[in-house]
Amino acid sequence: MRAKRWAVRILMALSLFSACLLLLCGCKEPAVEKPLKLPEDIRSRRKNVPKPKRTAVPAPADAPLKNDSSTNTREGATSKTMSTPAVLFPTPRVVEPITIYAKDMTADNGQEDGNGGWILWSNGATQIDNVKINFPAREIGLEVKGDPALSIWPEVDLNMYNRTTKTNYYPWGIRQYVTTSTYELLTKTINPSMMPGEYLITFRYYNNAVGGEIKADRNAYLRKIVIKP
Repeated sequence: MRAKRWAVRILMALSLFSACLLLLCGCKEPAVEKPLKLPEDIRSRRKNVPKPKRTAVPAPADAPLKNDSSTNTREGATSKTMSTPAVLFPTPRVVEPITIYAKDMTADNGQEDGNGGWILWSNGATQIDNVKINFPAREIGLEVKGDPALSIWPEVDLNMYNRTTKTNYYPWGIRQYVTTSTYELLTKTINPSMMPGEYLITFRYYNNAVGGEIKADRNAYLRKIVIKP
């Protein structure tokens, strides 16, 4: 009887000791693992998620226009695109030379020579006034010929007076001998060029003479004056 009582007391003491241990150490519940999602749950959730709206992406402001040619697509269809207009540049204006014919000038002696020119048979000049030159003149041409006498050729010069700027020009600088018996175009480059303006143009003959065994007569001929830009 006494042995049973001791056994009961020992069991109660062990129970109390176990309860104290639980209180001192704490009682943590084991973590519960969540089950994996089933495929049915994933599909149903995807159906309920709203789809994002698609917005058109604007083309860049500096995107070049496409040409008007048709291009083949992968499906075999054709599509037309806009064409770029061609840029037109103005055609440069061509400046034509000015040609003055001696027959249209005023002379103080001589006559037409039958070949489109004018013969000055004594000292004198032929000239033309109010010639409008609208460009800087860089080259002057004289179509002339001469008759020598006493082994000397006719001596001439060309004077161009700009009434607009009140400037005198002598393209050949000093008097020039005409040493050809057939018409030739003699040219002279002007540097600096003659300014545009309204001109009085004079062709002058200086050394007329008659003499020699065959009574040669020295004469100067002018057919035309050419003024080039």
